[in-house]
Amino acid sequence: GFLLGGAPRPRETARGGCLRRRAIRPPPPYWIATLCWIALGAGLGYGWIQITPAHVLQSLGFVPHLSPSFPGRVWPVLVPGWTLNYEMFFYAVFALTLLVTARYRLMALSAIFLAVLVLGTALPRDQAWLVTYGSPLVLEFLGGCFIAEFWLRGGVRGGLFPVLLLLAGWLAVVLFGVPVDANDHWARVTGFGLPALLITLGAVGLNQGLPRLRFLERLGDASYAIYLFHLFFVQPLAGIWVRLPSLHGPGMALAFISLCLVSSAWLGLFLHRHLEGNLKRAFGGLFQTDMRGVRFARR
Repeated sequence: GFLLGGAPRPRETARGGCLRRRAIRPPPPYWIATLCWIALGAGLGYGWIQITPAHVLQSLGFVPHLSPSFPGRVWPVLVPGWTLNYEMFFYAVFALTLLVTARYRLMALSAIFLAVLVLGTALPRDQAWLVTYGSPLVLEFLGGCFIAEFWLRGGVRGGLFPVLLLLAGWLAVVLFGVPVDANDHWARVTGFGLPALLITLGAVGLNQGLPRLRFLERLGDASYAIYLFHLFFVQPLAGIWVRLPSLHGPGMALAFISLCLVSSAWLGLFLHRHLEGNLKRAFGGLFQTDMRGVRFARR
């Protein structure tokens, strides 16, 4: 929401180009990751991964559907891809609002998402698409758009205020995020969404005052690859961890978490450079793989 809402304003064609690049970016790496996950599951004998042609096609097409592997869950074959179903929906709705004058675009966006939310609340939630698009989680995307609008209007300008927002956000996570039921989307919005809004608002307020750390920037550029492929290390490592109860303890747990983080980050950095890099060369300027748009949005 923040990235789309903070896209350059002076030229509508540039804004549409930014949207097109971001909409084109997710599918190819996600398709590759999904097919690789199917192959890994077959190779390692993950019997809990139930594969059907409909499940695969709906997953690759970003169509919300009930998972045969996890009854009652609206999850694709590669489970983290459930958020991409939301993301592609956001791109589609945001594209529609490009037809509206910039002055009323945020108002139109808010009206659409609130209408969908009301629809999802009023109708029986027996359809996967309604469970997904009618979820309160869409309010988090809308919150990102409002942060971008507030930021572009100069609402956050360094100093102590962004630091207080960051601290308030982390405190809210500790106070309200810990007991959140992951199946209760309203609780997730209040327990995670509102704190995330404060943290993001504080972070963008500090953006110009923080030193540039190129390694962290590279991690940011590789975040999509890390997101898609982290399970390829985490799942096998988790299987090993479960089989070695004698090692369980705070120290080894910290070592296990560190190993998961480092291995996932390394794999993501490698795939960002080689997989996404090759896709970028193949698709040209349409395949935008970095986050530098955030830096020029304030000009």
